[in-house]
Amino acid sequence: VTPDAEYFSGFVFKIQANMNPRHRDRVAFIRVVSGQFKRDMDVFSPRLGKSVRLGNSQRLFAREREIVDDAFAGDVVGIVGNYDFQIGDTLSEREDTLFQEMPRFAPECFALLHNPSTAKYKRFRQGLDQLLKEGVAQVFEQPDSYQRVPLLGAVGPLQFEVLAYRLQNEYDAECRVENASWEAAKWIADAQGELMTDRPEITLPSGCTLAVDAAGNWVVLVPNSWAGRYLTEKNAGMQFLEMPSQPVRAPTAA
Repeated sequence: VTPDAEYFSGFVFKIQANMNPRHRDRVAFIRVVSGQFKRDMDVFSPRLGKSVRLGNSQRLFAREREIVDDAFAGDVVGIVGNYDFQIGDTLSEREDTLFQEMPRFAPECFALLHNPSTAKYKRFRQGLDQLLKEGVAQVFEQPDSYQRVPLLGAVGPLQFEVLAYRLQNEYDAECRVENASWEAAKWIADAQGELMTDRPEITLPSGCTLAVDAAGNWVVLVPNSWAGRYLTEKNAGMQFLEMPSQPVRAPTAA
């Protein structure tokens, strides 16, 4: 829906974790598209399906910060705190405003992230959860795997190295990256294109495995293009998507 100039609307285009190591906070950077932003205003998030108060609004430049009371179309405002925002979220005074989904790229590399220190596992998990909010990588769960190790998917292997470095240096959480052999993730959908949240009954080619993404959708991890073609041929009536559309509303927690 096209935003009305009389009403505030904007979108989250960047999230930066651990801006203040003493508080482990993160900043959601919002681009104002229309209307006037006011500190402590209530806005509606279509993905979350509820209103959110935008408090602690700041303008950041290097290590300097200043409080922002007002902002207008074209301005960037940083909202400091542990809000449940994601990159691409629409925020508006009107519930009928929704911006198009921001471009995303399918993961081409996968790796397991091991934490060798059980004493620091909580710190490792908290740091990883915060860094994943930045959208650098996607996390998957393997329900059939005996080891509960985070499986990450990214566009390039350098992103895993950056995550490991930041976990070590910003959160003092040691970790080890183990590259995995898969080269693509295929999101499973029914004939109508609806993503599957219940475990599917499908025929898996050799080398493939089932996993679940952060939103609870089932995917197939495939090692090569041949396996991807075989997967489609042997499972008529199902669709296997390169990337799912971002849901308008967040999934209901179990």
